[in-house]
Amino acid sequence: MATQSGQAHHDYELQAVPTGQRVRWYATLAVVLAWVINPAPALTGGMIGAGLSGSAALLAIALGSLVVALYSVPIGIAGCQTGLSTALLSRRVFGQRGSDIVAFFMGAANVIFYGVVVGIFVATLEAVLGASPGSMMVWGGVLFAIAMASSAFFGYRGLQILSNVTVPFFLLVLIISVTRAVGDAGGWAKTLAVQPTSPIAFGSAVTAAIGIFVVGATLIADVTRYARDNASSLIASLVGFGAGLTFFVGLGAIGAKAAGSGDLIQLMVSQGWLWIGALVLLLSSWTSGDNNIYSAGLALAKIFNRPKRTFTIVTVIVGAVVAATGAYQNLLAYLGFIALTIPPVGSIIAIDYFIVRREAEAEEQEYNTGALVAWALAMLIDYVAAFRMGIGASGLNGLIAGGALYYAWHALFGRR
Repeated sequence: MATQSGQAHHDYELQAVPTGQRVRWYATLAVVLAWVINPAPALTGGMIGAGLSGSAALLAIALGSLVVALYSVPIGIAGCQTGLSTALLSRRVFGQRGSDIVAFFMGAANVIFYGVVVGIFVATLEAVLGASPGSMMVWGGVLFAIAMASSAFFGYRGLQILSNVTVPFFLLVLIISVTRAVGDAGGWAKTLAVQPTSPIAFGSAVTAAIGIFVVGATLIADVTRYARDNASSLIASLVGFGAGLTFFVGLGAIGAKAAGSGDLIQLMVSQGWLWIGALVLLLSSWTSGDNNIYSAGLALAKIFNRPKRTFTIVTVIVGAVVAATGAYQNLLAYLGFIALTIPPVGSIIAIDYFIVRREAEAEEQEYNTGALVAWALAMLIDYVAAFRMGIGASGLNGLIAGGALYYAWHALFGRR
């Protein structure tokens, strides 16, 4: 990848990935799956499982994951066909300076989520080791934030190697652990019949399922720019997000029903798998966190037109600070904000690439007014519909509104 052909220093962050540097479908899929498998989605699944009946929880998770997967498909294919990251794709849609606003939001979302992943990792490690809550958060957050960044520092090649090794191990261990928990609870029928302990609305559950990885779906081009063909990109989206996210968030919901918590690491520890649980915690946090660092670096490199490695270091520092503040304790609020702001970006990029400017790229502008207006109005519509009127689910509302508004603007006013 970026370690070849004299490109070790930048990982193609400011240009298209050459055809000769592309990888096979399973390598792209492994990176996406490793991104999905981390403590945060399982904890989100646990919250959904505690808030809804078993069947409703799994339906909400499947619906949210399907939205994320379908949403990611056109963005992933655009990344594959152009060889460009999401940040660079946004430049041709939102304009040179307008895309800086978008890239800032995407970069900030990844930096914060990296801090959330590190915070969850340290908090869970404290529980596993029997340490006092918060006693390891500052020094542990800094130490593990730096450690988890090492693979991302070496670009896509680092992500790919780590993902190929860890994904099969994760799947095997987690399936065995959750299956044991269900058996201990009396079987699948009894597990799914457990009543919710902290009820939430079905729409809120769908929003959480969308919010947990809608940023990743928007940034799928950061991974699929290395895909050899459209089929490889399609597999990464549908299997990685559709099946993978449903499976892993669903495991958290089932864990909540069977054992009272979506914390799968704690579940393994309670089953006598202390060191296996600790290893899964470390590696799953690592493989997800390095993807967040990687994408944050790409977004910030686009804004400042500088090599990604500089911003990898910045991401680690800020992420460690976020972890130390305990931001992970407000996971649902963070997911709600992300579901509100990010989905319109992806749908606008997709409409622009495949419909508005499919045959010829528009001359690059400083700002694409139509794209920025559509984004702002989509967020407003989503907020009013989901949070004021109780219509639909936040994230899904904005996704549909963003694409529709941008298409309408183009139909009425052209490329102004």
